[in-house]
Amino acid sequence: IVLAGQVIGFLAIFTSLLTLSISFQALLRLDLNLSKRLAWFLGSFLAPALYFLGFKNFLAVIGAVGAVSVGIDSALVLAMHEKLTGKNFFSWKSALYLIIAAGIIYELYIFIKNLYPSFFLFIF
Repeated sequence: IVLAGQVIGFLAIFTSLLTLSISFQALLRLDLNLSKRLAWFLGSFLAPALYFLGFKNFLAVIGAVGAVSVGIDSALVLAMHEKLTGKNFFSWKSALYLIIAAGIIYELYIFIKNLYPSFFLFIF
């Protein structure tokens, strides 16, 4: 029963990583005009590379990579909306960009804080 739980857990994490990787590859290729090979390389190997570089909490790695990629994707959607509609929602757009940036920064802060608890001792 424990083995079955481990297999199901692994499949759940792997499918999450796979979905995130495909979405991030499309974002890099279509929105940032990177080559197909470079987008594939970054999208496929960013999270595993972080894991093998010493970030051993794989869920935290997926969370941090996901927060950054979804944040970039959200900012690009806002920029596309403004460009397509021609409407300039300056106050709302600025507030939404700040919220997106704050979310990315917060997720990275939690990621680093969980990996290195003494890292922010001297800062805060």
